[in-house]
Formats: sequence, structure tokens, C-alpha cells
Amino acid sequence: MGWEGAELSASEYMLPLGAEQRAEIEAGPEAPGPCIEALAGAMRPRLDHGQGFMLLRGLPQDLPAAAVLRALGRHLGTALPVEADPNFCDILLLRPDAPARVTLLSAASVHNALLLRDKPLLTSLYAANPALGDGIAFQVSGGVFAGYRGPSMPDAAAPEALRAALEAPGLSLSMQSGDVLVLNPFLVWLRDRPEASHLALRASQTRMDFPEWAPPMQSLAAAS
Repeated sequence: MGWEGAELSASEYMLPLGAEQRAEIEAGPEAPGPCIEALAGAMRPRLDHGQGFMLLRGLPQDLPAAAVLRALGRHLGTALPVEADPNFCDILLLRPDAPARVTLLSAASVHNALLLRDKPLLTSLYAANPALGDGIAFQVSGGVFAGYRGPSMPDAAAPEALRAALEAPGLSLSMQSGDVLVLNPFLVWLRDRPEASHLALRASQTRMDFPEWAPPMQSLAAAS
């Protein structure tokens, strides 16, 4: 469970789109999209139980970001309200406003680092309540792991083991114009989020309804 940035090659997470897939996106989110549906089917296992993210390259650059994200997102899940917490969803699509560099962290690797360095702290994070302002929370339900990281990184007063785990190298991605990053925020955390259009989704097999963190965390899905 978990990964380190140095372990991953671009071929494991980058998906260049072909002409037929681009044409379906250009046709708009309401048009039939068998090629995009096939692409979504290939991504789902990686997003749900794999490395937790994919980078899509070769998308039309001249289309509005919202149209591109909707055309992709409708095959991956159900769109959440625009005011929903983008860190509390099953799938998050990001299209930066300009070329950007982002760093991704494996939530499971952060969890495993704490398991080695500070088990009492890890235990406390299993009881954390993001609705009360806790920025990090972990849960396992039915053998399925999930980690939540709020929008604010822990400050200098945070325990040293947590700061060290969050400062691990991670994976640095250089995103080009038109690229879309598709990630599962319960498995992959963004260290620095660029200025970007986004679309948050609920998947058919969701972690949002884990009973261990209901109802407080579920309420974040609709919080402004």
C-alpha cells in the first residue's frame, strides 16, 4: 500500500489521448462518448485501488476548461456541487490555468511513515474530525483505506513525525497547457495546488460514505 515518487515511471500514470477521444470531447459533454467511456473504464481501477492518479495529455487546449472536465467527468462519476470540499470526493479533475508543476503525495505512504515513527499520533488521526478543523484523518472500512487532508498544511507546531512524512519527496509532475490531472483525493494528496479549474465527483464505489466518519465528514461534501 502506498508509493514513493521515485518508484513510478511516466508510463504508469500518463495517458496520451488519441484523435477519436479528442473528437468526443470537442463534441461536448452531452454527445455520445464511447471512446471516453473506454478510457474511463481503464482509469477506474488505478484511481480506486492503484496509484490513485492519472495524467491526461493531448486534450483540446482551445475549449473551455469546464466543458473538458464535464466531458471527462460524466464517465467517471456524479458531479458534486461547485462549493463542495474538493478534498472530500472520490475523484478530482484538475486543469491548471497555465503550465504548472505539482507535487503529489501518497496518503498511504504518509500513513505508513507514521506507523513506523509515531503510532500514538497515527491512532489519534484515526479519531480525527475534519469538521472540527482537523487537517489530517485516516480510516479503513471493510478493508478499504482512505486518507483525508484538508486545504491547510500543518504548521510548525505540528508533530515532527507528521511534518517529516508530509515533506517527503513525493512525485513532481510538470503539467502542460491542456493537461488534466485525475486523482483520488482519498489516496493522493496535492502538496501545492495550482490555480486550476476543477470538478469533484462521487464514484459508484465511494469512500465518502464510510460509517466511521459519518456524519461529520460527509457534511463536508456540501460545505462551502
